[in-house]
Amino acid sequence: GASLLVEFFGIGFGFFALIASYPYFEALGWARTTVVFSSTVMITTIAILSPLTGAYMDRRSIRVLFIVGGLIMAVGHALLGFAETPLAFQIGAMVLGVGMAGVTVLPNQVLISRWFRSRLGLANGLISAGTVLGGSLSTMVVTLCSETYGRRFAFLVLAACVGVVPPLIGLLVVRDHPSDMGLEPYDEGD
Repeated sequence: GASLLVEFFGIGFGFFALIASYPYFEALGWARTTVVFSSTVMITTIAILSPLTGAYMDRRSIRVLFIVGGLIMAVGHALLGFAETPLAFQIGAMVLGVGMAGVTVLPNQVLISRWFRSRLGLANGLISAGTVLGGSLSTMVVTLCSETYGRRFAFLVLAACVGVVPPLIGLLVVRDHPSDMGLEPYDEGD
């Protein structure tokens, strides 16, 4: 459940919300390629950081990734919302990508693999559902908030969501290993 919510806000409110915002940035007179390039910047940032994220998780806490990643994502969303130039927009997308590297697929899959020995496919399927559901909701949030209150407000709402939920889940719910709670992985041992 924790990983589902982290994915819901991590990828769902990260990548998909950025896609939904394209019309509002095109209204600033930016070329569609300039706006779409932000997704490339964000995804490339995640790709570059993925090996570092993996190495970090081998030695340190995934919980910290969820906390720090969510807070960095919040900063990225705020930067995107207040961007007035294409360069500022790309920097916001890069910061968003840095945060997403700590809350997206890789950390959640590693966490799930530590907790489940069987039904791993089902567990990963559930967290993937979080991604899709978050994407569905975030596009509506961006659209409704942008149309009603403007894009800055919409991105501040996104920043609040990702800056609160994944960090709180990381702090209050997630444990890196079942042994941290005196448990064994699902379907292992007694």
